[in-house]
Amino acid sequence: MDYQDYVKIQECTLPTGIHTRVNEEIRISSAYRRYANPHFESWGWETIVWKNENVEYVYDPVNSPEQVVNLHIEILNEFL
Repeated sequence: MDYQDYVKIQECTLPTGIHTRVNEEIRISSAYRRYANPHFESWGWETIVWKNENVEYVYDPVNSPEQVVNLHIEILNEFL
């Protein structure tokens, strides 16, 4: 699945983000986005690991930028 398909399926935009480039192929992206349905609304940081232009893994949302940075560090350490 490429990025454009993922965004269409999720019906989201990425107005605020934190990004880490691991190497030529792997990057980590986190975006602050809205999760909602007719009975529920919440905001959270969604983190995706990309391999080239494909989604490799999607992490559960976290609540703060500090948690995002710590998650990026954890993921980065897995690749080092």
